[in-house]
Amino acid sequence: MFKFFSALLVISILSYCSSPKKRESMLMNDNFVDLRGKPTSTILINSTSDTLKLEAAVYGMIPIAEQILNVTLIPGTRDTIVFSLSYPDFIHFSNSVVDLKIFSAPGRELICDIRNTRPQNIVVSFTGDLSQVNDYYLAHQNHFGAYYEHNRPYFEAGDIVRNFDDYPAIVDSITGVSLSFLKTYDKPLPEWFTSHERARLKFKSGFIKHNCLATKEFYEARTIPKSPSYFDFDNSLSLYDSNIVLCHEYLSYSLHKIQHIAKSTKSRDSLREEYHVIDSLYGKKEVSDLMRILFLSHMAFGSLPNFRDQLAQVNFGDSNNRSLIDSLVRARLGVPSVGTSCPNSFLADIEGNRLSLSSYKGKVLLLNFWSTWCGPCIKEFPKENEIHLRYSDKGLLILNICVESREDKWRDLTKQHDLKTINLFCSSNEYESVRRMFDLSGYPRSVLVGRDFVVRESHAARVSELTDAVIREWIRNE
Repeated sequence: MFKFFSALLVISILSYCSSPKKRESMLMNDNFVDLRGKPTSTILINSTSDTLKLEAAVYGMIPIAEQILNVTLIPGTRDTIVFSLSYPDFIHFSNSVVDLKIFSAPGRELICDIRNTRPQNIVVSFTGDLSQVNDYYLAHQNHFGAYYEHNRPYFEAGDIVRNFDDYPAIVDSITGVSLSFLKTYDKPLPEWFTSHERARLKFKSGFIKHNCLATKEFYEARTIPKSPSYFDFDNSLSLYDSNIVLCHEYLSYSLHKIQHIAKSTKSRDSLREEYHVIDSLYGKKEVSDLMRILFLSHMAFGSLPNFRDQLAQVNFGDSNNRSLIDSLVRARLGVPSVGTSCPNSFLADIEGNRLSLSSYKGKVLLLNFWSTWCGPCIKEFPKENEIHLRYSDKGLLILNICVESREDKWRDLTKQHDLKTINLFCSSNEYESVRRMFDLSGYPRSVLVGRDFVVRESHAARVSELTDAVIREWIRNE
């Protein structure tokens, strides 16, 4: 989870509806994008008769991480939510009844007077920056349903389609409904917005075509039959679109497209090939550095050691971007902090005993967080067994901590794979505390802890990536 700003910063607000600065492209326009991050303020006013308890969340990609805040508003009160944004994005406000998305951007301030929270009849009066844009998105939500409800048809279609070559056309037809809504929307919008939204929806479609296929193959553990022409939709989406402002959908699609092109070369060094693809697609344009930052962010999410190694090797057009991504990753992916005591928690073992993590103090610990629905996590089991058995009497223990899962499923998988590691279960009641202490947002996730119960690496390499030399060094240094 991101570290968020706890106090409202006094900043000079530029109107989001004003004409942007002249630049080669809207994509990286200075009025919209600040990769270092700027605070954005959302002032919530509760004009309903009910107390509103909302979770506010932003999911960023530079680096890949999340910001989450909780707010409680009794009737007639207001509160200010401040997040750091690098580019325009949605803030999701939700509870068991309400699911509202607010569009914001770096350095903007928006006032949201909430007057009704009934689904598909939500009434919010917007004033300040982005008010016309948020009027549009609210009208869209009231017409089509909340964010997740509106996206459900894409994935339901992916589940039932028999010939996956038909899927791109199905996605286009679903997206076409939103494009039609945009075309017929008759209230004022900023001049830049219509072309941006049209492009955003097309990149969203491209992302879904890649992502649904990859997700289906991941969970079914098989290659989905499809013809080479399945990816022809990529030909119509230029990664240097001058109409779109940098956004989540563009970044998500770019990541998938570059990975797909690199994978199709069947190079043994996929990472080097990805950078080659970036060069071939972007040349020396500034967006080339953006893509390098995106891929390094993605790598940091999976393995900080690999990120550090690659950061030293990547060539940036602007050398300042090396320190930029390094500082962003350090600030946002450094929990729990290296050099501080490891967060402690009491968790259940396979026999139902309650054990504290600190009870293993005196050993080198590799805490491995996993979930029963995580395919890559399960693939780690054989290597985890091997390393735990080889090094447990030499001072290294692997603690496999199952989270976000049903206990019966955890027990079944533990038995099925004959896990020899120390196996602990985090219940749903304990998960929120553990998630915050370890900043969990993806799995598998490993944390290296020294004999003194102090964090050595907050994002250690996956077990399958470890060598005997690295493990022996861990033990020797302790």
